[in-house]
Amino acid sequence: MTDPWAFVDAVYCITLDTATHRHPVVQKELEKVGLWQKTSLQVNQRDPRGGVCGCHESHRKVWDLAKQKGLRNVMVVEDDVFFANDWHQYVKDAEAFVQGEPDWDCLFLGWTPIRSKKTKWKNIVEIMCGTAMHAYIVNRRALETGLPAYEVNKVPVDNLIMCPQCHPKDPGKPASKCVRHRNPKFRMFTVHPMIAFQRYDRTSSTGNSDAANKRKANVKLMRFFAATTTTTDLAKTVMIMSLTGLVLVAGVVATAVAVPLTRSNASLTGGGQNTTFLVAVLVLGSLLACMCCSVAYTGRGVKFIVRHRALKTV
Repeated sequence: MTDPWAFVDAVYCITLDTATHRHPVVQKELEKVGLWQKTSLQVNQRDPRGGVCGCHESHRKVWDLAKQKGLRNVMVVEDDVFFANDWHQYVKDAEAFVQGEPDWDCLFLGWTPIRSKKTKWKNIVEIMCGTAMHAYIVNRRALETGLPAYEVNKVPVDNLIMCPQCHPKDPGKPASKCVRHRNPKFRMFTVHPMIAFQRYDRTSSTGNSDAANKRKANVKLMRFFAATTTTTDLAKTVMIMSLTGLVLVAGVVATAVAVPLTRSNASLTGGGQNTTFLVAVLVLGSLLACMCCSVAYTGRGVKFIVRHRALKTV
């Protein structure tokens, strides 16, 4: 049987010595996608400086190890990763990209999307801004650059790599602590739709929790929100929001005009308060329907990402 991950030299799974309950879970997950035979568990002790520092140093150590071994394309996963059931449909696209694109550093299999843009590659988009490093492939070029020690920048590793914070005086320029500020040619891409996600599990130090292990990210919703971050789809979102705003203004104007008219007619006919109420209800109802459509397109993703980040924070 052919190896769908033949373009990956090795897999490193980052975990803690206090998270032994996660090990059989992640093993089963990696076996499902055919990666376990390439996987080495990188077991770390909890960093006394905190989880943010510990996470950063864990990724840095893996990069240094892969560099020392002379590996070319290395997959790094965290122990709470899980893969979508249709992962096999997109692995060939990832392989074609890795083998055919000369200018890249990291290819993410999943991420928390903020902004991206489309590429010429099928099912691959370029990450302009985002977070989360639970599953990605890093190549030799990036390994040679390496990650600085946590003390150099003192920011979370995903912030350092994926740069969700922009320069305060120039929204188009990355923050000075971002890797891409030091190396503007550092380029990140992701499989789209994403195929790797994180569980809602904060039990790495508090012990086993079957309920927590079974809580997974909403795959459909996460993919949906990622779709709205590409340049074209973002334009559609802005258009929908703009139309909603126009409808809102039109509704307010219509209400302002309709209510005095109905009152005027009521004074002439000796009644009509019910008519005023009905007109107001119809106008406000139409307005609410338009706003609900807009929220359905954008709001769910925003709500999900906020919840996702809150649950992920150590």
